[in-house]
Amino acid sequence: GNPPLSSPPPADEAALRKRIAQLESELEAMRRTLAGVDGALPVREALLGEAEKIAHLGSWFLDPTTNEVKWSEELFRIMGFDPAVDTASAEKFFQALHPDDLQRSLKNMETLQTMGRMTPTDLRVVWKDGTIREIHCDGTVVLDANGQMYRVVGTVLDVTDSRRQRRELERMYGFLQEAQSVAKIGSWVWDSASDALDWSLELVGIFGLPRESLLTVAGFMEMVHPEDKSKV
Repeated sequence: GNPPLSSPPPADEAALRKRIAQLESELEAMRRTLAGVDGALPVREALLGEAEKIAHLGSWFLDPTTNEVKWSEELFRIMGFDPAVDTASAEKFFQALHPDDLQRSLKNMETLQTMGRMTPTDLRVVWKDGTIREIHCDGTVVLDANGQMYRVVGTVLDVTDSRRQRRELERMYGFLQEAQSVAKIGSWVWDSASDALDWSLELVGIFGLPRESLLTVAGFMEMVHPEDKSKV
């Protein structure tokens, strides 16, 4: 049998982690910019709106005393609504969810209001044209000086494109593993800066090592026949 599919190689994961770190750095820089704009509320709101658009991150808040709900413009777009026409509401949010995810979201909102914190959750949104988007939701309760619930706030991150790219990467990696298994060819990647050496599963098998093995260049050299070391 062919080796089972596994996660993308560490080299690809390292690239993804680097990109995530870059995005986090950009968002932190935006937060510092926002904090430095004293008294200019329209400017701060414009910067925040631009940051949300770049990150595909929407935000919302609920006033528990009046049940007033407000969404950022990016949240309208994520949920498939038009901020110039539609009105934000909890009903609108639940209406946009995939039917199979509705009960899970309702239960999560109950937990948020009773426990004060939402369990980060992945959900699906169905737009009016049938397009399905994937979102990551989080939320928390804000208390006033007396410890009473003052606001319920949350974020909705559109992860559709990143999840699609991840699945495509896993699919292509699976094809690569299968092709290497059939051809009995292994591959490797060496990072000269860190001396890290990543092996494909087939190469691990060719060397007769356990699947979870991690080797350095020095470890590889120890496995080479003494008469062949000079060639390497």
